[in-house]
Amino acid sequence: MYVNAIVRCLEKTWGQHLTNAELGYKKVKVLHLDRIPKKYCGFDIDKADSQAWYCGRTNTLVFQIGKTWLDDPSDLWLFRTAAATYAYHVQKLVAIAAAYDDLPYRNKSELHEQARRESLQSDCFAGAFLKSVWPLKNRAEEDWYALLGLIQGDLRGEERWYGRTGSIKNWMRAGFRTGDPASCNTWTAPSSKVA
Repeated sequence: MYVNAIVRCLEKTWGQHLTNAELGYKKVKVLHLDRIPKKYCGFDIDKADSQAWYCGRTNTLVFQIGKTWLDDPSDLWLFRTAAATYAYHVQKLVAIAAAYDDLPYRNKSELHEQARRESLQSDCFAGAFLKSVWPLKNRAEEDWYALLGLIQGDLRGEERWYGRTGSIKNWMRAGFRTGDPASCNTWTAPSSKVA
């Protein structure tokens, strides 16, 4: 399956990167479900037909791939989604996730900003990974721009957990431009860069 091939490539790339940096590395488990249980790993799973989640308690990526993601299998959406979801595993392995969990916050607004920093870093890591394997067979620069065109951030009026469209695209570009996870430090960026 396509997703499993992407994850194998992610494992090889990140495994080598983390091992070279003398950081711990542990493989991820992959689970494919027709329907993710409503309270999987403590998350509030909605009714979307296509979803991907990372459960840090079990080091598991879970995928529910439905019609929405299969409507245009030629785009890079599923590739990017697998890479961004895997990035949460990387954050756990290098203790970014633990530091995030321990980070105090004064109010709901600050909590949401910290959640966006974590999420935007995963988008940046996805961009860095994509650059590390670029060019992909049968892919052109237009495919990268088409992927950016598919990105939709949080809608106005909703609690902003993932970032605005522009912020997501900017962090993906930062990772893709350098191919270096070091360019993904959302934690030291000013608030305006993680809106």
